[in-house]
Amino acid sequence: MTTVAATTTHESTPGRRPDAPLPSRIGPYRILETISRGGGAVVYRARDESGRDVAVKALASLQPANQECLRREIYTLARLRHPGVVALLASGLGDDPPWYAMELLDRLTLEALWAERATIDAPAVAATICGVCDTLAFLHGEGIVHRDVKPSNIAVRDGGDPVLVDFGFVARFAGPVGRESLEAGGFVWGTIQYMAPEQYRGEYVDARSDLFSLGCILYEGLTGERPFRPEDRDPWDGSIPTVAQPSRANAGVPAAVDDLVLALLANDPGERPGYADDIARVLRTCFAVAPPREGPSGRPYLYRARFSGREELLATMERALDAAASGGGHVMLVAGESGVGKTRFAMEVTALAAARPFEVTIGECLPVHSGVAGSELRGAPLHPFAPLLCAIADRCRHEGPEATWALLGGRARVLVPYEPALVAVPGFAAEPDIEALDGEAARARVISALIETLRAFARVTPLMIVIDDVQWADNLTLALLSSLAGSALRDVPVLVVATYRTDEAPPEIAALAATSGVTALDIQRLDGAGIATMVSGMLAMPVPPAPLVEVVARESEGNPFFVGEYLRGAVATAYLRRAGGRWMLSSLEWASLALELPRTLRALITDRLDRLPPHARPAVEAAAVLGRHVDAELVAALAGLDGDDRLHVLSLLVRRQICEEARDGSLRFTHDKLREVAYAVIPDERRPRLHERAARLIEERYAGRPDFPSFYGALAGHWSLAGNAERATVFFDLAAEHALAAGAYGEAHAALRAALELDRAPATPPAIHRAGRFRMLSVASFGLGHLDESIRHGESGLAALGVGGVPPAPGAFRDIAAAVAKRIAFLATPRPLRRADETASERALIWNQLANLFFFAGDSLRTFAANLWAFEAAERSGMPRPRIEACASLGFVLGTARLRRAARRYFSRASRIAAESGDTRGRAHVLYLDAMHCIGLARWEETRVLAAQAAELFDGIGDAHEAEIARTICAHGHYYAGDIAGADEQMARVEATARRRANPQHVAWAQFGRARSLIACGEPAAALALCRSARGLIADLPDTLSNVMLEGTLARAALYAGETEAALEACRRLIARIAGGEWPATGQCIDGLGAVADVLSALSEAGTGVIPVLDIETAQAVDALRRFARIFPIGQPVLHRVRARLLVRARHVRRAERAWRRSVTAARLLGMPIDEALAQLERAALHPDARTVGDQGACMRLAALGCAPLADLVTAPRSSPPLLPQPERPDQVFDL
Repeated sequence: MTTVAATTTHESTPGRRPDAPLPSRIGPYRILETISRGGGAVVYRARDESGRDVAVKALASLQPANQECLRREIYTLARLRHPGVVALLASGLGDDPPWYAMELLDRLTLEALWAERATIDAPAVAATICGVCDTLAFLHGEGIVHRDVKPSNIAVRDGGDPVLVDFGFVARFAGPVGRESLEAGGFVWGTIQYMAPEQYRGEYVDARSDLFSLGCILYEGLTGERPFRPEDRDPWDGSIPTVAQPSRANAGVPAAVDDLVLALLANDPGERPGYADDIARVLRTCFAVAPPREGPSGRPYLYRARFSGREELLATMERALDAAASGGGHVMLVAGESGVGKTRFAMEVTALAAARPFEVTIGECLPVHSGVAGSELRGAPLHPFAPLLCAIADRCRHEGPEATWALLGGRARVLVPYEPALVAVPGFAAEPDIEALDGEAARARVISALIETLRAFARVTPLMIVIDDVQWADNLTLALLSSLAGSALRDVPVLVVATYRTDEAPPEIAALAATSGVTALDIQRLDGAGIATMVSGMLAMPVPPAPLVEVVARESEGNPFFVGEYLRGAVATAYLRRAGGRWMLSSLEWASLALELPRTLRALITDRLDRLPPHARPAVEAAAVLGRHVDAELVAALAGLDGDDRLHVLSLLVRRQICEEARDGSLRFTHDKLREVAYAVIPDERRPRLHERAARLIEERYAGRPDFPSFYGALAGHWSLAGNAERATVFFDLAAEHALAAGAYGEAHAALRAALELDRAPATPPAIHRAGRFRMLSVASFGLGHLDESIRHGESGLAALGVGGVPPAPGAFRDIAAAVAKRIAFLATPRPLRRADETASERALIWNQLANLFFFAGDSLRTFAANLWAFEAAERSGMPRPRIEACASLGFVLGTARLRRAARRYFSRASRIAAESGDTRGRAHVLYLDAMHCIGLARWEETRVLAAQAAELFDGIGDAHEAEIARTICAHGHYYAGDIAGADEQMARVEATARRRANPQHVAWAQFGRARSLIACGEPAAALALCRSARGLIADLPDTLSNVMLEGTLARAALYAGETEAALEACRRLIARIAGGEWPATGQCIDGLGAVADVLSALSEAGTGVIPVLDIETAQAVDALRRFARIFPIGQPVLHRVRARLLVRARHVRRAERAWRRSVTAARLLGMPIDEALAQLERAALHPDARTVGDQGACMRLAALGCAPLADLVTAPRSSPPLLPQPERPDQVFDL
């Protein structure tokens, strides 16, 4: 059942109430007495400086709903000039309390007048209602629905003229002749005794809702009774029972008026009269009422068409809402071409949501024109979620510090860059400062914070988030949507609905639509029946002329927006006009209408803009230059409007449905096509001047405000289009820095490319600025998954500083060795620490970035060289963070090079610098690099302790991304030491947080980490399923390490699951990746290199009919494993085990026996019990007489680890190929 809100009748309560203190002044007005109180507001009699008495309405309660009503009322009255509408004199929306002043109507309301009458004067009632009709005709022509028409809101002047008051509940309506205004529906405003059924249900209202209320008033005026009691309504849909004819209570009511009243009170708005002037015409005819008074007349208007043709899609959304309300959150994508009705569909869904009831928040994605070809920017990071954060801020301000903690939980400082209103929530000042994070870490933190905040809000009330036009969504918004489509919403009542244009959707949208947690709906064009229904609804004609429908259907080709524009064009040119209560074609045949109107959508819009008066066109140009959703004050300033001109022109744009008003008073084009055409027709010579003025106005208005960073992209675009490359690059750089700080790599990438494009001459900016741009571009490219491009940009940054890059290792080993020798000499010479050197710091940052990139590319030699050069530059810079990173990275690389004492010195030095500088993130970074170094040395306890400490530090600063890396390292320490449960616990935590952040790489790590444990526990089929899932997440990532680990685990799972072909394919994919002899120099590669050598040797042993090919591939795998084991001791147990297996094939049984003993010994010394047991099982299989003892020892060891079923997998009988001929040389194929 719908709960009706704000049903107060605002009954007048004359006189001052003793319990309410009377303020002395409000704004410039001296308060005299209280006139009335109700609905969260008080109306006072007041006097201005000239001695004129006025009415001042002020809020008595600052609840958000009351503020919204007052704001709505002020914005509406400010642009209405009509004798039947109370006049606004002044306002103070930002004052405490908010208020506005209006003309004082010292007359009774219609309710009071009728209460005092002794008899019913039907002609007088008709005359009053005709006056109200004139006013409503004007309002409806302006696209305004009053929503609370009732006798107490109609004052009567001297002479009997009615005046409509109390515009706190007004709503906008318009037929689909422009783009639908996407605002939350389903909110029930009004007075239940006069409320239309659709208004009761929370559906979108139009003029016919006011006409239902007018029908109630007319019935009451003619009979003395209301047509129904509130309890007579159907509690579910708000419908009313059949009403008796007014003539039964008043014999003086003509039959035509009976019919009119009953039609007005129809439950279906489509069955009511559509225009107030039609009602007045009937009443004037029946009661001989005088013609309308002088004043503005209502303009012709078209209705929003009845929603039709999408019933199946809407039913799908209803099921999704029901599921979400039960705690099954979901993401819905609504796709369609421009103008096909996506926004209208979303509007219908918001009404359904609010009726359940859901809290509904609506955001939209706004594009930014950069002015640089190929570098189009999207909006500021996460800007579509600002309305959600604003709603949370409003609730916190209203409910106090407890709500702040419950909803934001200490996350306000993380989220405030995306909605500055959070600064004002109670308790914000007490929140501790947050650690500054970069790149992926910042991205992870903000996504996690927003998801947790969204979940907290949904625990208070079911939530629906609507995001319009996600084809323009920023990179971070798309990442958040991807995360929400995962597991983040599975147990909370949240439904996310996102619309997008199919013809402009980027690849990320297609990827999102293919996600398992997303349902995609496709909205198609309307068929002929749908067009007919649309035309019928827009003209409020049950049966529109068939020739008109045929013309519109043919010309629009089923696109609803074109249908609306076509009909609007016909009305605006007076080809289609109202006469005698119906639409008529003026002086043309229907068939010739298509010949008289433009034939293309652009021509229709151009024709519409051309019909604007000359004084309004500068405002349209200003709005088109400023963007899709703009500040009305900026539009007025850019167009040179002030005072009454400003109000008149902006009202005209709204009246002509070029623009529409948002709830905050801003303006937006009613459809993007309007803005596109309006911008295209601006003369070329005017555009640069307009963009320059726009940039200056935005800087003057917003510089220094918390939300100024959200304008960086727009300012860069304006300055670029103004031809000022210097100012443009400043703001492109700022936009890039702001985006990178949030992990919005796509926006940073576009901004940096634009800056570099504008700044082609290397000598123009300082070299360090250009180098910094390339470094940031390298970070953004890597964040987007473009490894090679990232390396190129890093090397370009060095070139900008006059530094050569690292040549490829194969062809330039001598050059690298010579360069490394020089730097070792530099490092060996004690030197005093220099003052901070900005250029050296930039070099250090770039070298560190390149070292990381070379590591991920598996290029060990270049990684080593880059780390040395990074260290040298960091020491010259004197800045702590570059020195910490360089020392820690160099320690890791030296450890890889088996210079372990030197490695320990550099790790210690990095830790000392981090401690001295108080750099928590730096300390954590050193700890987990040290832990990675310990993996290769099989120092498991040290690995676990260091990694756990790093994870705890990263958790403390909100860096979920790095915490997941640390926990993955910790899991390796648990697994190889035989602690399967401990490894699984760490991987489960990684997967949970990675899924919430929609990080596919880390989800994949967790999955193949769990798969490794499942293999050890004897569940290869489940392990194989996890590996395949992980491969779908990272197969295309430029991450050699992850793919090496994954393919090895997948191969082993497939082998034990009996899928030898899948195992062989995985091995071959891995060998192809390391064919150049390059793999990341880290101990974690044992999961790939060791497993592939193990699997290939097992396949060769079992026989598959392709032994010669397998021998070559096995040799490659064994060679890679041998090189790995030379550096990292943990490779030795599996290397000796594989050698033993191959020696048996070559009939070198004694040598095989020695190899197995070495495998067992190495595993025991390294503390790797699973590997020790595997070697014992295989050795026992070679000696039947010793098999029982060996089996028992190994099986007991595996059982103690919880891995007893692994013994059965390893010893399962396999078909054996014929023994190979004894080779003349044992190393014919294998270097044994």
